[in-house]
Amino acid sequence: MSDVRKTRTFTVDLRKIERTGATGVLAIRLMRAANDLAVANAGYRRYSEPGPGLEEHIRPGARRYFVRLQCGHLSEAIRLVEEVRRDANLGALIPAISVRAQTALSKLVECLPGEGRAEDFSKYVKRIRNKVAFHYDAPAIERALAERAADAAMRFSVVTLGTHIDLWRFTVADDIEASVVVRQLWEVRRDADLAAEDDRISMFASGLCERFIEFAGELATEFLRWRARAL
Repeated sequence: MSDVRKTRTFTVDLRKIERTGATGVLAIRLMRAANDLAVANAGYRRYSEPGPGLEEHIRPGARRYFVRLQCGHLSEAIRLVEEVRRDANLGALIPAISVRAQTALSKLVECLPGEGRAEDFSKYVKRIRNKVAFHYDAPAIERALAERAADAAMRFSVVTLGTHIDLWRFTVADDIEASVVVRQLWEVRRDADLAAEDDRISMFASGLCERFIEFAGELATEFLRWRARAL
């Protein structure tokens, strides 16, 4: 069966949303988070798949960039899950969404404070947001640089220039970032395969982003149909 991509659009009335008060505001916050995570997740998937050979040197660093971006958005978006559970109007709509979306919600709830995967979420997602998602602080880089410079197997890196700025890549910076993220923040053992652990943990974060999009997308759509669809 072919995978046919298509869209459908319906109109919503902002005045109707406004009349729902805090529930409507929360629904829009959910939609904003879903939009941001969808773009970040799409970028991650794009650079996780084969592409033009001329961009191969960009792929590993770009993929890690979109992991950072997902972690940054997800660290903020996860708070909305608890707010939804406390909102009587949105909470009442949860039984109306699909089993898949409800399962996605349960996976997100596991990452809330005090739940079973809260520690993993803090270590693998929040640390990225707090330390490297949008930061270029010196201490972590100094440590990673010293470790790589002292290791004969990791001492040398490369820089690629191109006829267009999109083809430029400082792989040397990507290598340092890999050490900061995988070794320092995720605390992967020295005898472990850095690339394999990077893939495993990146998939944890990316998978949670997909679960959020599934849950928030269905719940927000149900809310709009229920209270804000234009006639």
